Amino acid sequence: MSNCSGTELGLPGHSTYLLFSSLQVVKELMQEICEQLGAGEPEEMQEFALFAIRSTNNNNGKMVRPMRTEEYLHDYLLEDALVTVSLRRLTWKTPLHFENKIYTDVHYGQVLWDYLNGKMLLSYNQEVEMQVAILLLFQHWAKTEQESSVPPREGLKEYIPMPLQSQINPQTLQNHLGMLLRTRQPLQPLDAKIQFIEHVMKLPFFGYNFYFVERVSNSTIPVPCYFGVNNEQIIVVDNITQAVSHVIPLKELQKMRTLRPTSDGGLPGIELNYGSAASPKSLWLELPEAKEMYHTVVVILDKTDFHP
Repeated sequence: MSNCSGTELGLPGHSTYLLFSSLQVVKELMQEICEQLGAGEPEEMQEFALFAIRSTNNNNGKMVRPMRTEEYLHDYLLEDALVTVSLRRLTWKTPLHFENKIYTDVHYGQVLWDYLNGKMLLSYNQEVEMQVAILLLFQHWAKTEQESSVPPREGLKEYIPMPLQSQINPQTLQNHLGMLLRTRQPLQPLDAKIQFIEHVMKLPFFGYNFYFVERVSNSTIPVPCYFGVNNEQIIVVDNITQAVSHVIPLKELQKMRTLRPTSDGGLPGIELNYGSAASPKSLWLELPEAKEMYHTVVVILDKTDFHP
């Protein structure tokens, strides 16, 4: 019997542990993990997906894609690759509940990573500056035994989303922090994580899985731009203004396919066919993460009632 003792399962914000059998179906493993998280209800279990992260030995980078529930884990174990399996929440329909510490840690780990890596598409303004200060404080308190200390000025950058790091004035941020520290009671790490998650959930684009797109067939869409996918729709977001220019409801998606690069060094793409039979529409886009976006949409469609 083959096994996958060399294949790691990563939980966001939590320790990595190993899979024991590559003969498992993805659905079985998902069930085991969700029960450990305290997310055993079928409706909430549907919100999660396992992602295969394949790092090749020849330094060609890595491939990331969500796994469908009926697939076998051994389908991903290739001799020329190191495969890591990671859990991620893809949709956010069911209310969150924080009675389980692992559940809280996992959600905090994912939300924190998305926030710090610019996946929330925050654009700079004074209101965002204050939000960043509040979220900075929650991150600091979330670290064990930091409740009574002040975040050091020279270390503030690691708490700020990457796209905003050059735009936020450290002194202004320090002033906001000083005011917050005078007016707020320190939180225990677990409570700080919960507060962080609840604050981030109020941001405009929370719940979308975003992809940076470099070319689009529709000339009215300025590029580069972002395409976001959630459990209901695909949106197109302006790279600078963060304005939503196009919305494609998933229930209108008729057909979808991946496209190979049209030239050496070119980008892969996706073609979307949507609309009604009376008014069909088509759109293609080119992006580095074409396969990941394609499979993410497929997995979300599998988990909803929308099937093209």
